[in-house]
Amino acid sequence: MIEIIDYIKHSPFKLYISIFAILLAIITLILLRKTQKTKLRILLIYLHISLLILPIFMFAFSLGCDMSLLDGLISNCAAKVTETAIYIGIGIIILTLITGYFLMPKLFGARKKIKFEDKNLIKFVEENSRNIGIKAPKLYLIDDAKPDAFSYSTLGSSIFISVGMIELLNRKELEAVLLHELYHIKNRSSLYKFSNLALKILSPLPRFIRHNMDLDKEELEADNFAINEQGTSRNIINAKKKMGLFLDMV
Repeated sequence: MIEIIDYIKHSPFKLYISIFAILLAIITLILLRKTQKTKLRILLIYLHISLLILPIFMFAFSLGCDMSLLDGLISNCAAKVTETAIYIGIGIIILTLITGYFLMPKLFGARKKIKFEDKNLIKFVEENSRNIGIKAPKLYLIDDAKPDAFSYSTLGSSIFISVGMIELLNRKELEAVLLHELYHIKNRSSLYKFSNLALKILSPLPRFIRHNMDLDKEELEADNFAINEQGTSRNIINAKKKMGLFLDMV
């Protein structure tokens, strides 16, 4: 407590910077609610986290060398305290990015899978990927009777479809599902969902400022993309009905 009072008395400029950083963090959260572009949302999330960590750095830099932490287990000197705070802050951001970009795709693809062999569907995905300006994702089959489909997009992208889904849906319905997943890949939905999870864990502000991940809206937009591309809502609606009936029977 004494250190905080000294910080306020002797480091007014650093205090103002810290307050300004917190205000900017609140603004980024408000902008996050308003923006519609997923890539900008992801950028705002990590900017928000960085701005919240900045005041911790400022406070650590203001500490005197007489501060003792954990009875000498951590050095008395502020330089060490500051170094620790910086490493923790930077480490959190780097770990979050590494997890989102590298580890999560590994977890997505950890299920038993085989390379997709349906050349017509592969060609369908390649053509529609070109139409929306993205690199064609890899297609994989999952050895699972439950109808399921999901995708991820980080440094690379993939779409996973279960054997149960292939057996349950007809060709047009499968194409609707693939279009739905292509929309998610274009908008980096998987990384956005992970970034939102990181935001909830690392930032206390979403608890005080209503923040909606808009996941339902994201799914609706993906459905609408498939509908617009096919010129009918019948296929995506039928696909969802069939999956729902299957799950009700299980």
